[in-house]
Amino acid sequence: MSGEDRFRRRVVAVLVVVAACVLGLAARLVYIQLVRAEHYRNKALGQHEATVHLLGQRGTITDRNGEELAVSVELDSAYVHPRQLLDAAAPCGVSRRPGSRRRPLVRRVNQGKPFVWIKRKISPAERRAIERLA
Repeated sequence: MSGEDRFRRRVVAVLVVVAACVLGLAARLVYIQLVRAEHYRNKALGQHEATVHLLGQRGTITDRNGEELAVSVELDSAYVHPRQLLDAAAPCGVSRRPGSRRRPLVRRVNQGKPFVWIKRKISPAERRAIERLA
């Protein structure tokens, strides 16, 4: 066997490996684009679209002299991005108050969702407690 034959065999072997890799990638692309298309479409919609119900700002209630009788008060809400957490149970320390349950909150944080409400409309005291944890 001459050196030229060995070279040709090596070139053919490399071409066969490259062709196999290209065919493998093409097969994977066909699988993702045709077979699993609906799965990935739904996954993308779940990550990019969400329905958020916003409560309207209520107007101030005044008496006939213009004195305020009732006003709207803005309250904060507590939430977490679970994928950014190092410890999934960390935000659950916020719920260590009478009447709260820690396990359901840990379960909600571990569901794999990109965003989880801990509590809506928290009091100023609860906000300060959360800020002390940060």
